[in-house]
Amino acid sequence: MNSDQAATTVALKSGKKTVEEKVKTVSEQSALQLMWLHYSANKAQLVSDIRESREYILSQLMLGVEVEQVFAVFLLPPKRSKT
Repeated sequence: MNSDQAATTVALKSGKKTVEEKVKTVSEQSALQLMWLHYSANKAQLVSDIRESREYILSQLMLGVEVEQVFAVFLLPPKRSKT
């Protein structure tokens, strides 16, 4: 684990059992870099008002959610082909 990541233990309670899972968190600087790289590489496929969700995207990345998963909800719908 490097200085940009920290391990957080999350307890998930399911009935009588408790499961502990390690979650990697990301520093704000690393999350900003991830966000910019993914945005700039995929801008044409993303909704135009994505900037309004900047804080949400950043917070999810800092929680360790995969960048593709965070941005998936902001993808434009696929274009329908004319038949």
